[in-house]
Amino acid sequence: MNQEIFRTTDFYSAVILRSFGVPLIDLEKSGLNTLVFIFQNETENCEELLKKYWDRKLSVEPRAFIETINELKIRIHQSKGGIYGS
Repeated sequence: MNQEIFRTTDFYSAVILRSFGVPLIDLEKSGLNTLVFIFQNETENCEELLKKYWDRKLSVEPRAFIETINELKIRIHQSKGGIYGS
């Protein structure tokens, strides 16, 4: 797997990564009701950010977290309408 790309189907993992500025490259459909969030992982820090999140060693500014949830929900709905992603 390409180390410069990080993929996840977990919505809240995607929210954490976007909250910390990791670029979202694309959304990819996988099955009928599953989307894969594809992130640019140049510094290979996605795994480290998520590890800190699950270990409760990561703090996220609440407003940024909520705004990122809204941003990704919009992208999901656009994806379902065929506007974003393939």
